Amino acid sequence: LTLCPTCHNRLETAERKQSALSGLAHALQNLAPLHLMCDPGDIATLVEHRSTETHAPTITLYERLPDGTGLSAQLYVLHTTLLTDALDLVRGCPCESGCPACIGPESLLLDSTNTKQLTVLLITRLIGQSPND
Repeated sequence: LTLCPTCHNRLETAERKQSALSGLAHALQNLAPLHLMCDPGDIATLVEHRSTETHAPTITLYERLPDGTGLSAQLYVLHTTLLTDALDLVRGCPCESGCPACIGPESLLLDSTNTKQLTVLLITRLIGQSPND
């Protein structure tokens, strides 16, 4: 299979986005129960390269309990704190390019050696920081 340069660039860009989204989703899913003081199984994530709702790359955190208990509303209030803590978690991990502790095992399956750096870049852009801060 040979891709034209434009298609190749799109594929690489999509893979990098997916890597960063998966890494961030993993961090958020592990941090959210700590802030909400709930069972980790009560929170789930959905990672979409292009959401049917937003038409953009999207991570959805949601509570898995039928009819809910208000965790989703609390997640919305905590979104800045969760992003900041996710940045601290990923940056503070001693691994070089990502591991199950910081960005999750899914991101290791993706063919990207800089998933950790891409995740840091994504988070810093979301919270309005420089990647070097």
